[in-house]
Amino acid sequence: MSSGAKQSIYNILYGLLNPKDEVVLLAPYWVSYPEMVRMCRGIPVVVRPENGTFHPNMSAIERAVTPATKAIICNSPNNPSGVMFDESLIADLVGFCEGKGLYLIMDDIYHKLVFDGRSTVSPYRFTSKSLEASTLIIVNGVSKLYGMTGFRIGWAIAPQPFGRGHDERAGADDFVRITRDAGRRRGCARRSQSAVETLRQSIQHNRDVIMRELESFAGVTCQVPDGAFYCLPNSKRTARTRSGSPSS
Repeated sequence: MSSGAKQSIYNILYGLLNPKDEVVLLAPYWVSYPEMVRMCRGIPVVVRPENGTFHPNMSAIERAVTPATKAIICNSPNNPSGVMFDESLIADLVGFCEGKGLYLIMDDIYHKLVFDGRSTVSPYRFTSKSLEASTLIIVNGVSKLYGMTGFRIGWAIAPQPFGRGHDERAGADDFVRITRDAGRRRGCARRSQSAVETLRQSIQHNRDVIMRELESFAGVTCQVPDGAFYCLPNSKRTARTRSGSPSS
């Protein structure tokens, strides 16, 4: 347990990295990833998507890995593109990282907020290793799933050396732990999760509205988000010089 998924990721990096160790980030990425790596004296290595999409290319990821690489961070559905990565990519990442002894940090904070009848897949589906033998680390929290941004409750599922670094009494604030414990006593986690579905439907409706509005702008293109609550439109074609003619 921790004070939010962000702290979980930082704790993991703090326990994992030595100076000059590298962490591969898949662009576009959440703005805090490279800064957390740098705060732990590591080096962020960015892999950009190919072919004009927001989907990573596995070959490019493999080329970015060096003897100094310690981990890869993967966020799907993605902030800020809203793209959900294919199951085949998740499977390839799991196999590659476990084969190389690299940690795969899966930021699954939006895992239930997906659209159009799709669903995310657990990375553990693609490993035959036990939790302690695997190099998978799964991070999540309540801020997005339940719209509880002020209640900083996060967690990481990880091998024991990282679990010890997430001791709940050193992580989550007292009022958060009291609220969580009260929810456990009432069996909230086992009750209907209809509120999550209501939130998901609302966000999907908003996605559809913004996509229709973006279509009304000449020259604006946008890949349809698969989840989360982000759109990342491309407006380069709408750029104008001061004279009103298209810019180069």
